[in-house]
Amino acid sequence: MGTKLFFWFVGTIAVSCGFLFVYPITSPTVGGFHLHHWMYGAAITMLAWRMRSLATFGIGLGLFVDEITFIIRTCLGKSSLPYYSWQALVGIVVCAAIVFVLKDALAAQFFNTANRHTVPKARDL
Repeated sequence: MGTKLFFWFVGTIAVSCGFLFVYPITSPTVGGFHLHHWMYGAAITMLAWRMRSLATFGIGLGLFVDEITFIIRTCLGKSSLPYYSWQALVGIVVCAAIVFVLKDALAAQFFNTANRHTVPKARDL
């Protein structure tokens, strides 16, 4: 199951990067607010939790991670980077490596209802 999650995750990043390389468009603006694809990814990831859909979780996580270095730099008050900067690509590779290592645990904990009872409750921690 973790392999499927990682497939959807990496596939989404590849499609997103490929699309933005061929069509270098800016994010849409609604009322002066830029809607970046990490926002779609966060919403899709939450929706996947409710739907219990592994593919949807991988897609949402891929959209989110694709812009993780931009999120981190913004939180640190740093200037924005070009989409294809080496820092952005290193951030994506590091996050992809983390997801690869955790892929089976992510898939099992979020989507395997048979093992749902093994997740500790907050009061037990």
